[in-house]
Amino acid sequence: MTKKSAWFVFLCLITAGSLFAQTAGQIEGTVKDASGALIPGAQIDVLGQKQGEKRQTLSGDVGSFTLPQLRPETYQVS
Repeated sequence: MTKKSAWFVFLCLITAGSLFAQTAGQIEGTVKDASGALIPGAQIDVLGQKQGEKRQTLSGDVGSFTLPQLRPETYQVS
C-alpha cells in the first residue's frame, strides 16, 4: 500500500467514525401528580415515533428521571 492510499483509508475511517457520533441525545424530567407532589418509582415509557425505539426507566427518590443515549428523533413519553 502506498503512502497516498494509506492516508486516504485513514481519512475515510476518521470521517466514518464521526457520522456515528450523533446519537447522544437524552430526555430528562420530573414526575408529579395533579397536586404537584413528586412521584418516586413511577415507570416512564419512551417510544421513538419514526424508528420505534422503546426505552423504559423508573423515576428516582425525588421523581426525577433521565434516559440517555437516544437517537435524534421525536419521542412519545408516557
